[in-house]
Amino acid sequence: MNGINKVDAGTLINTLDKKSSDSGEGFGKILEDSIEKVNELQKAADKSVEEVAQGKSDNIIGTVIALEKADQSLKLMTEVRNKVVEAYNQIMRMQV
Repeated sequence: MNGINKVDAGTLINTLDKKSSDSGEGFGKILEDSIEKVNELQKAADKSVEEVAQGKSDNIIGTVIALEKADQSLKLMTEVRNKVVEAYNQIMRMQV
């Protein structure tokens, strides 16, 4: 396979996890924090829409911006998830 040595997925994951924990935050923690931020943006957008719908606010432009931020962050998170799943599948296919 083009000079690529056999890599044990478990060893690779343990090595990456150890390096991540040595540097502070692990990949899982960073991913968890990012998901929480996306969720907060979604909740803020929902609250803004609710306030406009109930007549408590007339900031339609702010509501549209909040909705767009929530939408873009969700799209980005979906793409990150797709890349992580793709990378995982590639690692699982690496067998010699």
